[in-house]
Amino acid sequence: MNENSGSGKIAVIGDKDCVLAFQAVGAEVFAETDPYKVRDVLKKLAREGYSVILIAEEQAAEAHDLIKRFSEDAYPVILPIPGGSGAAGSGLAALRENMIRAIGADLL
Repeated sequence: MNENSGSGKIAVIGDKDCVLAFQAVGAEVFAETDPYKVRDVLKKLAREGYSVILIAEEQAAEAHDLIKRFSEDAYPVILPIPGGSGAAGSGLAALRENMIRAIGADLL
């Protein structure tokens, strides 16, 4: 979508508990759990040129097809993170998949 938009901007999408810590370090945060709103925010952030979008695993699962479509471009890099309810393991699975695609080996 935005292949050359490595602006350095970072955003975080997830439940309120998940995003508050990131706000303290200067990331733009979007406390959103509604699946439709999460998808809208994700599209908006990609259009606005964010380089990195961290998204809570639960919300990432709800927008999996959209995230997969964005992963075809260099930016934004979308990384699942544990949400307020803890880690579900999909973040590590996504990291493993991207690593294999990037370097051809599973180092994890």
